[in-house]
Amino acid sequence: MFLKPKQYYRTQVKLSSARKARLPYLPSTAHSTYNAVAFKIEFMSHNLASIDLLNEQGVQYQVREFSPKVEKGALSVAAELNLKPEQVLKTLVFKKKSGELFIVLAQAERKIEKPVIKRIAGEKSSFAPEDEILEKLGYAVGSIPPFGLKLKLPVYIDAAVKQMDEVAVGAGQWGIEILLSPADLKQLTDGTFTQLEEGQETEAEFNWESMRLEDRFLPRIASAAELDPAVSLRNVADYTEKEITVHGWVYNIRSSGKIMFLQIRDGAGDIQTVIEEEKTGKDVWDAANELTIESSLQITGIVHADERSPFGYELEVTGIKIIQVSPEYPIGRKEHGPDFLLDNRHLWLRAQSQRAVMRIRDEIFWSITSFLREEGFVRFDTPIFQPVSCEDTSELFEVDYFGEKTYLTQSGQLYSEAAEMALGRCYDFGPVFRAEKSKTRKHLIEFWMMDAELPFTTLDGLMDFEEAMLKRIISDCLKNTARELSILERDTAKLKAAAEKPFIRMPHKEVIALLNQNYSAGLSELDDIGAPEEAQLSELYDVPVFIYDWPAEIKAFYMPKFKSAGDTLERVRAVDLVAPEGGGELMGGAEREFDYNKLLTELEKRNYDYKDYEWYMDLRKYGTIPHSGFGIGLERTVRWISGIKHIRESIPFPRMLNRLYP
Repeated sequence: MFLKPKQYYRTQVKLSSARKARLPYLPSTAHSTYNAVAFKIEFMSHNLASIDLLNEQGVQYQVREFSPKVEKGALSVAAELNLKPEQVLKTLVFKKKSGELFIVLAQAERKIEKPVIKRIAGEKSSFAPEDEILEKLGYAVGSIPPFGLKLKLPVYIDAAVKQMDEVAVGAGQWGIEILLSPADLKQLTDGTFTQLEEGQETEAEFNWESMRLEDRFLPRIASAAELDPAVSLRNVADYTEKEITVHGWVYNIRSSGKIMFLQIRDGAGDIQTVIEEEKTGKDVWDAANELTIESSLQITGIVHADERSPFGYELEVTGIKIIQVSPEYPIGRKEHGPDFLLDNRHLWLRAQSQRAVMRIRDEIFWSITSFLREEGFVRFDTPIFQPVSCEDTSELFEVDYFGEKTYLTQSGQLYSEAAEMALGRCYDFGPVFRAEKSKTRKHLIEFWMMDAELPFTTLDGLMDFEEAMLKRIISDCLKNTARELSILERDTAKLKAAAEKPFIRMPHKEVIALLNQNYSAGLSELDDIGAPEEAQLSELYDVPVFIYDWPAEIKAFYMPKFKSAGDTLERVRAVDLVAPEGGGELMGGAEREFDYNKLLTELEKRNYDYKDYEWYMDLRKYGTIPHSGFGIGLERTVRWISGIKHIRESIPFPRMLNRLYP
């Protein structure tokens, strides 16, 4: 039976000694429960915000009391009130790594595993400190109500209680419980029913209304037509001592008395603005004081050259038009962990360092494509879905293609070879995929690769071309992204050395001997050069190193084999380029086997299905030519040139072994 406020009831109420003293004598029952017959209970006398809220909302509920001297805990509540443990919900307050608090209402006997809390929160979380709970919510641990709090928090309710008639929750004072229906509990808390067992997912319920922004955070214009024409901050130097209008975002705010400094970006550049209350007037000053980090605006002012400014120019503000005031921005000036930043990658991209990396990435992309165009290459787009592999088949992503087995591309090379016979020099540039279960700083599941094919070219000619292209990339970045490299505190002297000095060229067997000599690496001539060996090699030279003539046994099927006099191994005319400073392998290339019968023998030896490669074999049957080709990984090149430590920052939205969001 449920109670409504300020009515007469026939119910059972468990009372403390103090409460008993204020009521007429009532005979006890086996469970020390007293039958209150036709007397008026003024629940407002509890003076608890939770009960006030229930009365305001007109929700049906019961108040049940027990001795506050019993041991605290949800199981004690169940025993004292003669309730099933699964009916009693304990209020648990957690704190996300990012600082946000949230509540989980769990059944009395429920033990919640850390993975469940991480799933609910979307990031690592732990129990909130008791002093913070008391300060922010107004209640001590052990008597926290899920509603009527000082601070409204997200609430997740144990889905196991959804079908129950009633559940018990704390009222905000130990010794007092509230019984109400799960549906009313959900409504009062704006809560979400959630599976709290490991491996279960949160129920697909979503409270759209709770996601709405307050009116003050909504756009203040209807369309871009309400904005004045603006100039790009890229061209701010052309407007010295002139008034300009800029559209952009606030990314830093400083104030001192009646002077305020806003740092603004418009995507193309940045500028510091100065607002003085006495000069600009009350309207502009008030508008400036409304602004928060990442607010969008139209700002007008006079450009002054200023050597003290980090941007070389300053804007003396004469007008502000707010587009939108941003709510509190999740990414503050304090240091955040990598998981939090990657979960918020869509926002982290706005950080100055990340914008710098993305501009360097853009410069490298255009440097590569411009160089290739100047060298007479034609861009040729190869398919993403490919029925065959040109590399290690164990790293393929298998896809069901309408009942047929196919794979996401590892490389466009084989298809570029087909284009080469029609167009001559050609290349493709796009995303490729490797199902490689690696968590190193240099590996991504999805990354961008440029594959180029050069007809009538030897391995020596290929290395000449690769070196020229990489030097062009370095030079373009030094010239066009100097500010970005400075923001990232990149030692550009090391890049200049790589751009000016000739690259090192060493056969694989000499590299093995060198590493064994300098690092006691214990490598054999059949060993691959992995990440540890690449790092060691990069310590010995300040320029990139070409490693060529690899053992045939560890390379792909399409590379021509040879055996030199006195060499115990059969080798292939293949080459990898390793960057200095621990940059790792940036490029990989080889001559292509162009003899049909030799290539056929290699397919047979590796037990490949001829039908899968029949079209590729046709390239050797009809007008075959000697040719070479190579690929360059965009993200690894970005990582090395920008000097960032981890490859995840070199791509807008990284896909890694345990990372698919956002």
